Amino acid sequence: MERGHEVGNHSYDHDIHLSKKGVDYIRNEFDKTDQAVQNASGVAPALVRLPGGNYTADVKTAVSKPLIFWSIDTEDWRSRDAEKTKQIVLSQVKDGDIVLMHALYLSTAEACKAIIPELTARGYQLVTVSEMIRFRGQDVAGGNGIQYKHFLLWRRKHRLQVRKAPFP
Repeated sequence: MERGHEVGNHSYDHDIHLSKKGVDYIRNEFDKTDQAVQNASGVAPALVRLPGGNYTADVKTAVSKPLIFWSIDTEDWRSRDAEKTKQIVLSQVKDGDIVLMHALYLSTAEACKAIIPELTARGYQLVTVSEMIRFRGQDVAGGNGIQYKHFLLWRRKHRLQVRKAPFP
């Protein structure tokens, strides 16, 4: 967080079938994670990204925070190929995108060494999801059951916003 990163809630057990487990189970997964992050960092996560992005009515009922999805899925977890990850991002990125990457792969880190300078050279500014929400004037208070995956056009002269996903 000292470097400007944002911590979000991605569930306690990373259960990709979480959305099928019922409201109490889902709520408990996110409550446990909120408490663990708060205890470790002193900061409570403000946003949620679901494992696998699976969304149901039970998720909507259980999760009160904004649900953050992605507009570009690099599938870096599948390919573990830095060049492929780089090409996916650089060929698809546009203003307001949220790019899904996983911090646990060396290939993703290698891809970022090329992606970040290139996006900056193209005039993009990398921001946290919460910063983009503020910049775009979006109302996401309480989550309101909406899935956010792209924040439409907000421009300053020669400054565009793009977001790299903070969640592993």
